[in-house]
Amino acid sequence: MKIRISSDKPENLDNLLVILDSATWATHQNAIAETAGIYLETLSGDFKAENKESLPLFVNLFTKKITLLGLGKKNTAPEVCTLVRRFVHQNRSKLPKNIGIDLETWGSFAENNFAESVEACVSGIYLGFYEIGKYKTEKGKPKKYKLPDTKFTLLVPAEKQKQAEKAQERGKILAETQIKIMDWVNKPSHEVTALSFAKDVEESGKKYNYSVKVLHKKEIQKEGLHALLAVNQGSEIPPTFTIMEYIPKEPLATVGLVGKGLMFDTGGLNIKVQAMVNMKCDMAGGASVAAVVEAAARLELPIAVIGIVPATDSCVDSRSFRPSDVISSYSGLSIEIIDTDAEGRLVLADGLAYLKRNYNPDVMIDMATLTGSVIGTLGFKAAGFMTHNDTLAQELYAAGQATQEKVWRLPFWEDYDSEVKSEIADLKNHHSSPFAGAIVAGKFLEAFVENHE
Repeated sequence: MKIRISSDKPENLDNLLVILDSATWATHQNAIAETAGIYLETLSGDFKAENKESLPLFVNLFTKKITLLGLGKKNTAPEVCTLVRRFVHQNRSKLPKNIGIDLETWGSFAENNFAESVEACVSGIYLGFYEIGKYKTEKGKPKKYKLPDTKFTLLVPAEKQKQAEKAQERGKILAETQIKIMDWVNKPSHEVTALSFAKDVEESGKKYNYSVKVLHKKEIQKEGLHALLAVNQGSEIPPTFTIMEYIPKEPLATVGLVGKGLMFDTGGLNIKVQAMVNMKCDMAGGASVAAVVEAAARLELPIAVIGIVPATDSCVDSRSFRPSDVISSYSGLSIEIIDTDAEGRLVLADGLAYLKRNYNPDVMIDMATLTGSVIGTLGFKAAGFMTHNDTLAQELYAAGQATQEKVWRLPFWEDYDSEVKSEIADLKNHHSSPFAGAIVAGKFLEAFVENHE
């Protein structure tokens, strides 16, 4: 599979993809009907440019076929990415050798956000080829997935070719880092362990020129990352604590990220009774942090990014930590264990405290599959977040709207502070209530950032 940018119409295209939004569809109907050699009434009746709509038209110009793809009302780069990704994925086994994507003649959707549209098309192509069934077999042997010998040509105005080529590289990098996250999350936990994950990140650091330091069990003990060690007690696989640094010359700011690296979560002695099969995904926050640092380095962003991933699995064993235990933490605060299934906040607590004391970045963000409670509140359409920083909250919300990775701010009032108070320790890790679970988890973590917003 190859992708190229061209301002010249290539000969013998097998299919030209034309992306159209419903708002501007009427202005292109006559030209497309004339090109396809069909009646305008027929075309306008068969296609409305609604979201997910497609219509193949057979012609005999520089392309054998034109396929109209509808954006609907949402004329945004994320929608373009989704549209291209869907087309490629649904047709990946029967794609012709030469496909064009029009970003010039009828690509009015790209006029106001040209670079973002090119980036979206490129990302959509790469993501469309992603295969989740990597453990399927053919005749008892692992099935081999091979990319088709397809050439994608993005047709752009001549004056925008250099801009498009830069956007192409950015789209490729962002897609590749997303695919890395999906691979980490989708693979079974016996393949993606704390040790293998740390090794993967080390290899990425060497390849893309950013710093990676991995603390193994003895170093973790020496550093006093006691909460991480407590969660790891029942596991035969030792924990890791991975520290990534991408620091450009004269960075505009420093952003610190901490990702939850629960490689598999049984719930510990408070064993999960539902949906344990999905708990290989409990390291998605850690995977996201590692991929963000890699992407920042590859894109050479002018912002320093520090990433920390405390990684372990949580297992059921005679050595597992127990409800009623009191453990220590990197910050020195003592924690009463109410529920061993509230373990993600424990490893994040050590990660956040370490980040604050050793780096004190301008912004600190943790990423985690922290509670099912937030899904009960927001469903799968948005992620919940909490902060006392109104400016940061507004920026995160705006970024989520722009990328269609939506986030929603949850209340973070002092009223919830009492939920994590313990009678015998500094804090307790759970409030034994089915309500406000995500907010209470956030309140617990707030104690470990030492007044950082």
